[in-house]
Amino acid sequence: MTKKRNNEKMQENTTQQTGRVVIVTGDKGGVGKSTFARGLLQLYINKNLKYLAYDSDHRNAQLYRHYNSVEPGVKLLDIFTRGGADDLLIDLDNGRPPKRIGGLACPIRGVF
Repeated sequence: MTKKRNNEKMQENTTQQTGRVVIVTGDKGGVGKSTFARGLLQLYINKNLKYLAYDSDHRNAQLYRHYNSVEPGVKLLDIFTRGGADDLLIDLDNGRPPKRIGGLACPIRGVF
């Protein structure tokens, strides 16, 4: 492919918006899930990207605590109670902002 054609292809890809769900999880505490989720959310804020963020770590809700005052805020999500993930699924179904970040508390095995 020529250089001009490569540049045209790259421009096409940057103009298309695709939805993305990012779930930050792990099977134990202290591995950096919250730190990574906060860094990723800060990147979206700095780049002025649309996002919807959830925090399901009720013991240490860092995303909620640090970013809830930044529009559109961070929703607390309780995925460990029956029907607790419904808000997330409804938002996904309604085509809310194209980028979503979820910081999930551990352990999450068997939840979904």
